[in-house]
Amino acid sequence: MLARLARLALSGLCAPSPLRSTDKGGAPVNNSLVLDTDDSPARGWALISATLAPVVLIAGWLVAGLVQSNDYNPVSQTISVLAGSAANHRWIMTVGLVLVGVCHLVTAAGLTSFRMRARLGLGIGGLAGLGVAIFAEPVHGSTSTHIVFATLCVLILALWPATIPTPGDALPAVLTTRTAAMVTAVFLGLALWVYIAGHGGGALGIAERVDTAIANAWPLVVLVALRRHRRSDVGERAVGRAARIPDALPVDAL
Repeated sequence: MLARLARLALSGLCAPSPLRSTDKGGAPVNNSLVLDTDDSPARGWALISATLAPVVLIAGWLVAGLVQSNDYNPVSQTISVLAGSAANHRWIMTVGLVLVGVCHLVTAAGLTSFRMRARLGLGIGGLAGLGVAIFAEPVHGSTSTHIVFATLCVLILALWPATIPTPGDALPAVLTTRTAAMVTAVFLGLALWVYIAGHGGGALGIAERVDTAIANAWPLVVLVALRRHRRSDVGERAVGRAARIPDALPVDAL
């Protein structure tokens, strides 16, 4: 079932984005997003998958942590330990990680007005998350494969905000080029915190949870901002059209 969902998401992800290379007057359009009254920036179900990703992730590590023995320390140990071979009821966190990966694939497929670089970035991040779940940690230590997928997942999601805007985009303030650069810098800072914590800095579990929670919630922030921006734009255009409609003829002129 999960494999079928992933295939469907990938097929939607690889479909061409309905972006126009020219506007209605024939002038070239250089925006990475087309936000007008006729095109929605994303499918409605993409908002559902974007909401589920952080919710499932956080719920997964909370529930999985409750069923562990006293040996597990969420401050110093990672989420991957909860899905590792030595964990109690490891299926809880494993299912959670798989669902998060599938959610990102579905969200990427639903971002129909985004350039392919943004859709592929989020989709590859979802695939990396699936790799984290599939190549679980062994009873003792970790494996190079697991570390590679975990690192890819963190870095790709950290860089993803930078793939959304391009200069000249008519985007909400939270998604402008400047804001995207700031958000990416913050995400890379969180990734650096995770790296330092994993190499003797301490509190690795806290660092990883903060980083993954925020990074996995950003697609939801993007979609909510775009939907609010589109509604505001639609309202302004409706008011503009209404202002251009001539007044009705007086009754005595009929």
